[in-house]
Amino acid sequence: MRLILVLALSALSAATSAADDPKQAPRQFIEESIVTYPTALGSYTLGKDDYDPARIAEGVSLNYRLADAPDSVKFDIYVYPLGRVDTAKAVTDAMVEIEGEIRTAEQRKLYSDVKFGGDAVPFDVAEPAPSLFKPDGRKNASDASPANDAASPAASTATASDPRAQALIDVLHATQPPTRTVGRKRALTMKREGTPCQSLAYVFYRNLFLISVRASTPVDTMPNDRFNALVDRAVQDLVPAMDIRNFGDCGVMYISVDHASGDQDKDKDKRATNVATQLVSQMGRVLREGCSNKPGPKAVATPDHGQQALVYPPQFWK
Repeated sequence: MRLILVLALSALSAATSAADDPKQAPRQFIEESIVTYPTALGSYTLGKDDYDPARIAEGVSLNYRLADAPDSVKFDIYVYPLGRVDTAKAVTDAMVEIEGEIRTAEQRKLYSDVKFGGDAVPFDVAEPAPSLFKPDGRKNASDASPANDAASPAASTATASDPRAQALIDVLHATQPPTRTVGRKRALTMKREGTPCQSLAYVFYRNLFLISVRASTPVDTMPNDRFNALVDRAVQDLVPAMDIRNFGDCGVMYISVDHASGDQDKDKDKRATNVATQLVSQMGRVLREGCSNKPGPKAVATPDHGQQALVYPPQFWK
């Protein structure tokens, strides 16, 4: 039972410090987000990154050069805040929005003869390692995630003697970030300034952000199957190499403690178990959302990674 009590005390301490210290209590769901992305990765080189604080909802846009592709291949990634929504709904709605934007461009005569190649299909990529980056953009040397702590010899000994402790660890494992980032892919063709082009659109939802990828090239530059394979691989390589960290109220672990009158000794273990279960569930949520209740660090670029800090104006998250 010792493990449960330790977790419960930690939960009470974290919840109390977050709620009682106004200096630590964020004023918004997210005060700031740090977006980190590769500037050079294998055969991929960042051509341009763009972020306009006056248009924060549009997030960060990135253009990459694919060394194995003709210069005519345009490959862009857009990373922008969305908030807490159902993953399936997020990617489905995002793909509908992309189609709407393309149809609008067609109406404005920027494109013509737009044709979508059927419905969007599932397209998942690897999830970044939890320890891929520290908040300031530097790479971590090791993984010190709670899941690894739960798998330690000490934890194994505790769970062997207390099935309730094992139940807590089961909750922790069940609420850990997924090993894959859920996404969708859709193909289309169009004419751009009279030139027939092939294009691919991808969307992903991760850490309260949408990640949208668009790639296109004239049809006569390469066969469609090669274009698909090339772009699929670029998405699978680049998207997992990006990191998003959020700082704000989303990083606070709210724990409910039952102080109802009764047999305090009899109910002590029950309350401790309930608090500890809430704690591990909240820990999993915070990890999945890439959140911290501490102020975000100043954005720092590294030789192989760039970084942008999105500082949200008051009332941005309503």
